Amino acid sequence: MKQSLFYVFLILLMTSCFDAPENIDMKMLHGEWSGAAWEIEGGDNRDASNVGFLFNVDSTYTATAGSGGETGIYRIDGDKLYTTAKGAAEKNVRILKVNTDSLIFEMNRVGTIETLILVKKQ
Repeated sequence: MKQSLFYVFLILLMTSCFDAPENIDMKMLHGEWSGAAWEIEGGDNRDASNVGFLFNVDSTYTATAGSGGETGIYRIDGDKLYTTAKGAAEKNVRILKVNTDSLIFEMNRVGTIETLILVKKQ
């Protein structure tokens, strides 16, 4: 009996390590982030080295990707990051992880799951 309870506890502990956080502290996003990896479901990957985000304390952001970019406002609700670029509709990504040095987004691009891994610039 004790051994089976131990295994149930161990399984619950392991699966909780992979769950996205329910509530993100907005302060964790503040700062400049650069792309480290961009993984696409099915094995294809993109070059993340030209991707960057700057999240400001005043809830404004700047995003860059190659020669393009956008600026606007952002907000967090649960584990979702919502961004609204100037003159565009609101969009969102799921935050899988955020800490002092890494940020991981899960995005759904027309039914394909993409994971963008960013590192904080010092």
